[in-house]
Amino acid sequence: MRSRRTIEEVQDLESGTVIQADEIFQKSFDELTIIRSELEKANQGLRDKWLVCSVCGENVRMLGGKSKRESARSKNWHFAHLHNSNDCPIKTTSRYTKEDINRMKYRGATESVLHVDLKNKIAQGLYLNQTSKQQVSSINIEKTV
Repeated sequence: MRSRRTIEEVQDLESGTVIQADEIFQKSFDELTIIRSELEKANQGLRDKWLVCSVCGENVRMLGGKSKRESARSKNWHFAHLHNSNDCPIKTTSRYTKEDINRMKYRGATESVLHVDLKNKIAQGLYLNQTSKQQVSSINIEKTV
């Protein structure tokens, strides 16, 4: 019997995208093993945060693996919050509605590394343009609100 996953999607902090858990768990066993290893490195502080809960932003752990019945192996994979993570509305049974969870999930959405890098490259290009005939009068990099 397949249990319902509580973490149905994770956010990739490197790209800023939200990825469905089912999309990740369709990968090969070898790929899943590598992903699990990288998540554990992040959980131990050996690398930057990578895949996090899309609702609370906390690190996650990937659990599961091959089952005794090979055909059911993909059904065993799931994401879980760390035991010492802060409470998350989807971590335990809660009183929050789906709408409440969505409000919390998109609170002050953080910018991805790629987004910040692009903003800085645009600003750099504008600074370089100041030496040409058409100068830019004021260059400010937008802050995250």
